[in-house]
Amino acid sequence: MRRIGLVACSSKKNIEAENDHSKKLPASEMYEGSDFIKAVDKGLEYFECEGYFILSDKYGLLSPSDAIQYYDKGGYKSKAWADDVYAALIQKLGSVDDIEFIFFAGKSYWRFLKKRLNCKTLKFSPRRLTFEISGENKL
Repeated sequence: MRRIGLVACSSKKNIEAENDHSKKLPASEMYEGSDFIKAVDKGLEYFECEGYFILSDKYGLLSPSDAIQYYDKGGYKSKAWADDVYAALIQKLGSVDDIEFIFFAGKSYWRFLKKRLNCKTLKFSPRRLTFEISGENKL
């Protein structure tokens, strides 16, 4: 079974883009939060993900190479947001039946998607390089 990571965006963003809102960067370079970096640098490899997408409050589902502008938005992810993300996954991947998704994101990102996807959710330890799946410490 294929395994793909779904990584939450971060409120900490590239300072150059923050200072120049017209500047576009690949999504993978826009987000600079510690949980985002930890997921991309360590988590994807540890869980043997073949690739990943970014879950953005504003943009929904992003490929790491998608060019985006700075934004300052956060908060509630609705069922409509999740429906858009799910539709984007289907568009980008075709069927999702043979894919296991690893969520590197909080509950607000996965709560409306979890029942529609074969997935695992992770809890980050904020100060240590650890992940938790169903109460088991990993990494």
